[in-house]
Amino acid sequence: MPFSTIAQSSNKVTLGSSLTASDTNSFWASPSGDFAFGFQKIVTADYLLAIWFNKIPEKTIIWSANRNNPVQQGSKIQLTADGRFVLSNPSGQQIWAANLTGSGVAYAAMLDTGNFVLATTDSATLWQSFDEPTDTILPTQVLNQDSRLISSFSDTNYSSGRFEFILQTDGNLDQSAVSTSQFYQRAIIEYDGVFRQYVYPKSGGKAMGWSTLSFTPPNICTSITQSTGSGACGFNSYCRLGDDQRPKCECPSGYIFIDPTDKLSSCKQNFVSQNCDKESKESELFGFEDMLNTDWPLSDYEYFQPVTEDWCREECLKDCFCAVAISRGGNCWKKKIPLSNGRIDPSIAQTYRNITLGSSLTARNDNSFWASPSGDFAFGFQQIGTGGFLLAIWFNKIPEKTIIWSANRDNLVQSGSIIQLTTDGRLVLNDNTGQQRWSAGVRVSYAAMLDTGNFVVASNDSAILWQSFDEPTDTILPTQRLNLGNRLVASFSNTNYSSGRFQFMLQNDGNLVLYTRKFPLDSLNSAYWSTDTVASGFRVIFNESGYIYLTARNGSVLAFVGSNAASTGQFYQRAILEYDGVFRQYVYRKSAGGPVQWSTLSFTPSDICMSISQSTGGGACGFNSYCRIQGNDQRPICLCPSGYISRDPNDGLGGCKPDFEPQNCDEESQETDLFGFEDMVNTDWPDSDYEYFEPVFEDWCRDACLRDCFCAVAIFRDGHCWKKKNPLSNGRIDSSVGGKALVKIRKQNSTGKPAAEGSKKKDQSTLIITGSVLLGSSVFLNFLLLLSTLLAMSYLNSRKTKMLQSYPVVPGMNLRSFTYKELEEATDGFKEELGRGAFAIVYKGVLKDENGNLVAVKKLDKIVREGEKEFTAEINAIGRTNHKNLVKLLGYCSEGENRLLVYEFMSNGSLASFLFRNSRPNWHERIEAACGTARGLYYLHEECSTQIIHCDIKPHNVLLDESFTARISDFGLAKLLKTDQTRTITAIRGTKGYVAPEWFKRKPVTVKVDVYSFGILLLELICCRRSVETDASSDNEIILSDWTYDCYKEGKLHLLLENDEEAIHDMKRFEKFVMIAIWCIQEDPLLRPTMKKVTQMLEGAVEVSVPPDPSSFIS
Repeated sequence: MPFSTIAQSSNKVTLGSSLTASDTNSFWASPSGDFAFGFQKIVTADYLLAIWFNKIPEKTIIWSANRNNPVQQGSKIQLTADGRFVLSNPSGQQIWAANLTGSGVAYAAMLDTGNFVLATTDSATLWQSFDEPTDTILPTQVLNQDSRLISSFSDTNYSSGRFEFILQTDGNLDQSAVSTSQFYQRAIIEYDGVFRQYVYPKSGGKAMGWSTLSFTPPNICTSITQSTGSGACGFNSYCRLGDDQRPKCECPSGYIFIDPTDKLSSCKQNFVSQNCDKESKESELFGFEDMLNTDWPLSDYEYFQPVTEDWCREECLKDCFCAVAISRGGNCWKKKIPLSNGRIDPSIAQTYRNITLGSSLTARNDNSFWASPSGDFAFGFQQIGTGGFLLAIWFNKIPEKTIIWSANRDNLVQSGSIIQLTTDGRLVLNDNTGQQRWSAGVRVSYAAMLDTGNFVVASNDSAILWQSFDEPTDTILPTQRLNLGNRLVASFSNTNYSSGRFQFMLQNDGNLVLYTRKFPLDSLNSAYWSTDTVASGFRVIFNESGYIYLTARNGSVLAFVGSNAASTGQFYQRAILEYDGVFRQYVYRKSAGGPVQWSTLSFTPSDICMSISQSTGGGACGFNSYCRIQGNDQRPICLCPSGYISRDPNDGLGGCKPDFEPQNCDEESQETDLFGFEDMVNTDWPDSDYEYFEPVFEDWCRDACLRDCFCAVAIFRDGHCWKKKNPLSNGRIDSSVGGKALVKIRKQNSTGKPAAEGSKKKDQSTLIITGSVLLGSSVFLNFLLLLSTLLAMSYLNSRKTKMLQSYPVVPGMNLRSFTYKELEEATDGFKEELGRGAFAIVYKGVLKDENGNLVAVKKLDKIVREGEKEFTAEINAIGRTNHKNLVKLLGYCSEGENRLLVYEFMSNGSLASFLFRNSRPNWHERIEAACGTARGLYYLHEECSTQIIHCDIKPHNVLLDESFTARISDFGLAKLLKTDQTRTITAIRGTKGYVAPEWFKRKPVTVKVDVYSFGILLLELICCRRSVETDASSDNEIILSDWTYDCYKEGKLHLLLENDEEAIHDMKRFEKFVMIAIWCIQEDPLLRPTMKKVTQMLEGAVEVSVPPDPSSFIS
């Protein structure tokens, strides 16, 4: 079973070389360092002679020589002078030796394929680990006929287990292939009997950890049904497929595991068995525990039908041999002990509900539909506003009833329309006049709404004659595939389901492409994203593990489109080409306890504003508009420049038009004094220029555009000047654009279109005539009128100027300037408090705009009063930040003494409430929070345009969005606080809190204060406790940082992880994170790493060296 073969070099291990099993963990590494051969200490404190992935924190083992006979410290592996490769225990007894195929071994080598070889001087291989696999194979490795893999006993016990994977003489296997340059890979038969293929990203840009790419069989619980043996789990237990698609073995109520440490062992009764003595009627002492969709299929000894459930219960209760009764559809099976092949599976009850010939649904307000067996999906009519009805499929158990397919998206039908499965076997949609609007299938026998979200029509022998999965609209679901020529067409908007402006297509040439459409026609513009797989792409697969990828004809993976796994057992899932042109993968938690909404898992392209730049078409947004990315899921929004308005308020992508009379091109009247510019930083319309000049000054560029009646916008960047004409296309605002756009608009006191001009002049004339008639007899009265008018205008102008000064707009920042009244209304009078600190209170609010967005309004107190300019400068710096691990500032209020900031609303609260709640968050969520916070700080310190030192990193200032992504808040506020206040806050926390020692020694404050605070935060995350706990069981546990270093120094890190099973099973990563934290909290700032290095260490890109005592370098 080959993967593929590659050539490579090796590091030679010479004759006489040896390694000794000890705590120093010596090994022989491959040339790249990807793999290592040596001794690994296991949980029993013994050692395995093994090969492992050496660059990842888990040091995952992929081969061992002595899995059933671990050796003690002091054991030795030696390449002897006479060419033998021997493992001996401390007493010198041989435990294992390589079985050579010949003589003349000259050297050994650990190769970059993960293969360890013994070879001759001419490099002929005499022995290799690839020929003697344990439970794992790697890319380039070959399993020959009759080769076998044997699973481990458990995930921590590497001895031979219960399952075997063998390539028989008639066997063949295909596994999905991915790039070995981007991923570490392995395929392993695991202790639960499933053969899984794993990938692990080599770079730090993706989620770190082994991800399942494929597994066989898809459901081991239902795959094993044997007359002998217990099944996937032990006797008297049952197998359940977990949310992660892994089998879990459990005991029924009243039963316990024979061996609690072995979850694959059998269960035993935890009660006294029923007495079979006929004279002893014990039936009243026993009862039943009901379990839905459960069976032990090969344990029955009696069968009855047709009977009722009550009869079945009574019959088992009276029978002392009956351990379980199965009642299903009028059938009754009595089961005896030991129960075998136990499983929970919804398909035991039914697979689908047939819709018979002659059945129909009518479009009306009662919302009738055909549901899938579980009720997860429904097929029927959905009313779309007042426009009519869609024949659609939707998620039926969520409030939104999210549509995932429709038959008549471009031709809504009215109330009274009918979908019918006719008696002659056609599925037909007729409108309320009886006219046919759509049809599918010929000579079918039944239809069914399946639990996959697929609606099918089929023949008597269940052959599918038509299915909705073959004709997708804008969405695909797990188990669905896109074949050559298939396409998704986006909806027009999020409420208008008709065909829109974008298309996602697997072309017949094999390239997977995103296009803009020449709306409203069906023809296409050029592509704005593709996989570049011409002549190789064959099929897009959305698998049940949540991966979306493009494969070649041989099944190898060419490209991932959505590469974040999510269990279909735990989440509803969909992937959709949305109306804004972005292909997004969504998940929705099925059970309570998480966000009850669709959350974005991945999206393509990463920035559509910058991805679309075409010579024809308006771009990501319409003509004369510009595109900006905002929000955690990086959604594009389309905006009009100042002086422009939307062409159609109901069409967000419809473009904009000038809201002023254009400049007159009459040479005698250029009107230059009537026009000015609105500056927009980092903005461009790259494909609309008609003249270019360089080198020039900005003032020259302004003047050149001002004197040119064709010039709508001038772009000035680094001495270059581009003049742009209407209609402007491909508009975008992004920090990478640079420079500024000078948008020409008519000045406020000269605005107005011809009709308005005429009206104004008429009004002025009327005023003059009336005044003359009424006051013509008195020059003095005319003078008084003129004087009072001038005074009134002066007063109004001065008041208007003051009002304008109260609501400044930060230049080029797209931050909204709110009035105090607007925020008072948004928060309902500052009613619902989200939290408070020493200098601010945060309130929940809802903006009074068309979207009604939730926001968090921070009302600042005790801030530095250094004038409007300084406040605006600080807001300017905060507004320029843009990172997925920062909370986005949306706007501000600076009115009189009031200073308020408006942020995105974070639906899952703070890291403090998440971390210190009653139930412990899972280990991987805590790891993600740590890495996300580190990335956010790295951005503030080194990647944003103005370096920002946070000065107050703690769990309360790290928030969690709807996807539980860590987002840093309150950054950039340090300069707004009074200095004495800042000192007071830090003094209250104490030297063992989050604040670096230099705060108390009057030393300069640098970015290293944030590194120190992050180190404390990291310890809280991985240990899942507060940094200071005064009620700790012993004094040495009160200060977490001190206790952690003591445990690390004494080799007792397990003391930090009481009952934290997930972290205990990931002990190597836990130890690494402890070492990183200790580096961060060094009292000498010079010893602390930068946040860039901290991020690299967390993600495994940089090795972590042994840290010193945090206080050892302070005199």
